[in-house]
Amino acid sequence: MKAARWTTALDNPLARPASAWWRRWWRRGVDEAAGLLATDALTGLPDREGLLAQALALQVRARQRDATRPMGLLLIEFDDTPALVAQHGVTVAESAVRTLSMALRRGIRQGDLIGRWAAGAFMVVLPPLDPRDLRMIGERLRAVAQATELREGPQGSLIPISVHVGASSAPLDEPLSAALARSELALKNAAPRLGRGERVSVVLR
Repeated sequence: MKAARWTTALDNPLARPASAWWRRWWRRGVDEAAGLLATDALTGLPDREGLLAQALALQVRARQRDATRPMGLLLIEFDDTPALVAQHGVTVAESAVRTLSMALRRGIRQGDLIGRWAAGAFMVVLPPLDPRDLRMIGERLRAVAQATELREGPQGSLIPISVHVGASSAPLDEPLSAALARSELALKNAAPRLGRGERVSVVLR
């Protein structure tokens, strides 16, 4: 299976790692949290509760650093998880989830957080950034998903992976739950079943 690839750090500032201080704190936070946060058994990523705990810790640290820009939240969901299961079976659907999780983990910047949010959805938490960058980052991660190859068995046919993305800014002066609600609304706006052409939707405060 070919790994999804894209051009990153050298040709696009948005793909560069987060600032040095953020990387140092993030690494320390990961080390301290090792073994303490719940992990999703299928993907090895933090589960919903584990990711929320890490996101809240990032928000607190950003406040302590007097950051002025908001964090970002990206919800990334398969276009039609039930159809994937119905057409190809549970085993292939689980393989799709694992494959996408690995692709997204490679695709995010150092310092970003990722976890499994629901059966067919992932959440990416971005350190403080310019909210105008959310759409571009969402489009790039959507491209990572579409470039990921999944086959039905070793010699089976290629199964396309397509996702839609809901993005939201998460100002540091409000509860994270408010930003989560906006991300869920944005994800709904981007859902292909609604007949919309926009596959990455952004809702700001």
